[in-house]
Amino acid sequence: MGTYLKLFVMVLGMAGCLVFVDCAANGTASFFRPPYTRNACGRKHTGTLIAVAGNSTWEKGRTCGRKYSVQCIGAINHAPHPCKPVKVVVEIVDHCPHCHETLSLSEDAFAKIANVDAGIVKIEYSE
Repeated sequence: MGTYLKLFVMVLGMAGCLVFVDCAANGTASFFRPPYTRNACGRKHTGTLIAVAGNSTWEKGRTCGRKYSVQCIGAINHAPHPCKPVKVVVEIVDHCPHCHETLSLSEDAFAKIANVDAGIVKIEYSE
C-alpha cells in the first residue's frame, strides 16, 4: 500500500510540473529601424515594442495582435556576448514574407534584449 501511495504522489507531482512549464520555442530575431508604416494586420499599433512575423510564425495572419515574450539566448554572428539578461514583450503587427528570421523586432525591442551591433540573434519566445 505504501508503494502505491508513493507512486501516486510522484505522478501527481510530475503532472503539476507539466502545468507550469513555459512552452517556449526557439528561433532567430533581427531588427528594423523606424519609421515603420507597413501593416499586414490592418490594425493601428502604438508604441515601439513591436515585431514582424516571418513565414514560420505568420500562421496565415493568425499571429496578428499576439504578444510574445522574447529573450536573446545566443549569438549567430561573431558578435561577442550579444545578449542582455532581460525579456521584452512585443506585439505582432505585420508579416515579412522575405525574412528568414522567426521575428523581426523593432530596433527599440531588439536593443532591450541584445546589442544591436549583433544584427541577428538566437531567441526563445513564448506567447
